Amino acid sequence: MRDFILVVKGEVSEWLIRKVNLTVSETLEKIDLINKPLSVHLFKDRETMLSYILNERIKYGVKSPVLSHDFLALHDAWTGKPRIMVCQENITHKPLKVFIGALRHEIGHASLHGDLKYYLLKVPAPLVSMKQMLKLNEKYIFTLLYLLSIAVKDFEVTSLLVSKEFIDDQLELIIYQLKPEREERNIWSLAQGNIEVMGLFLAYTLKPIFCSLPLYMKTRLIDKCIRKSYSYMSNEMIDRVIDFSIKTTNRFLEGETLKNISITSEAFNSFLLTLSTEVPMRGG
Repeated sequence: MRDFILVVKGEVSEWLIRKVNLTVSETLEKIDLINKPLSVHLFKDRETMLSYILNERIKYGVKSPVLSHDFLALHDAWTGKPRIMVCQENITHKPLKVFIGALRHEIGHASLHGDLKYYLLKVPAPLVSMKQMLKLNEKYIFTLLYLLSIAVKDFEVTSLLVSKEFIDDQLELIIYQLKPEREERNIWSLAQGNIEVMGLFLAYTLKPIFCSLPLYMKTRLIDKCIRKSYSYMSNEMIDRVIDFSIKTTNRFLEGETLKNISITSEAFNSFLLTLSTEVPMRGG
């Protein structure tokens, strides 16, 4: 299916409407949505978009964490059908190729993960075991599962787009996502005395790393960007995270997202339990 519905909310520029129409159409020439109707929503500003998202989260009982409000494009399937949201305010002054890469990335999600089953996730047995071993609460485990699942799905999307030769804009997007953030350095400092904080933070870092791996062997720039982005970590820890990421994604099965989430959960369980012997619990 190559048709899609464009919904414009507010005074969105004609340039953005044309660019989104063109990019979605070009991408759907190579990526099939498998008979799932796609809707693309364009919002004038962040306030309008966030109000819409909040109402939708309440309407459909969505409880997953909100990681950011300044995303370039966002995909969900809360209604059982794929939907992409773009905020004009968020993409202002951003590099065009980065925005195109982000929009294509969300179309990839619409193709691979445009079904409710990829959002209604059951906690895998390894995370249940981790909960018991490290005495973690349910909210922590659900947050961890969410972070691991979006890392898996990002890897699958980049793999799909690279296989369809959408490489240049995906590389630009990955480089953009791997820019160092000051807040992350502060959180990492806190994590040094707390395995719980470290576990969530490391799971959070997997999203851009997993996303980059399908291009990792194609250019040394990816490794350089990862190391620069996480330069506040020791070289040994960066090596361990990259090694974990490569070995885990090498076990993935094509078209088996839920199985890949279980594989990642099992691997991360072992990874974090090993770290727990090196890092005190709860700042102890």
